[in-house]
Amino acid sequence: MLVQVLLRRSHGPVINLPLLHVLANFVQFLAARPLLPTVYRRIVDEFGNEPYAGRDVYAYWSRHPYELMRCIGFTPDEFDKLLDDIEPQMPQHGGLIDRTNCLLMTLWWLRLYPTLHQISLIFDLHPSTVARHLQHTTQVLHNILHTEIQWPTNAEWRQLR
Repeated sequence: MLVQVLLRRSHGPVINLPLLHVLANFVQFLAARPLLPTVYRRIVDEFGNEPYAGRDVYAYWSRHPYELMRCIGFTPDEFDKLLDDIEPQMPQHGGLIDRTNCLLMTLWWLRLYPTLHQISLIFDLHPSTVARHLQHTTQVLHNILHTEIQWPTNAEWRQLR
């Protein structure tokens, strides 16, 4: 049917009917099928049709303090103190990830700068969700900790060279 509609609309040069037929079948195939499953649904069997709420990465890393220190530069006690300081100002975004894992994800990103796709695989979140959380959490960190960073003056900077 789509081929017939396309043929009726053509007023120009001769149309390659076999190619047009293949194209029409492909368009009909795409229209008849739902969207292809995401990478997450192909990789994670238990993902199913339910929205996955993310993984509690902090619960794992807090049991391995050396790995936590390597990844974010904080011991579990230091991390908990920082979380207590900034948690009241951190927004909760739809429950996909809790504030603890959001801070962990942000500190890991700031220390090692993994790609958004690497973070999304570890935390089982969509890369756009990761980007949104990183943006909000770094803004909160800046608002709370901007007085802690003291940049050298121009004269001090020249002496460092």
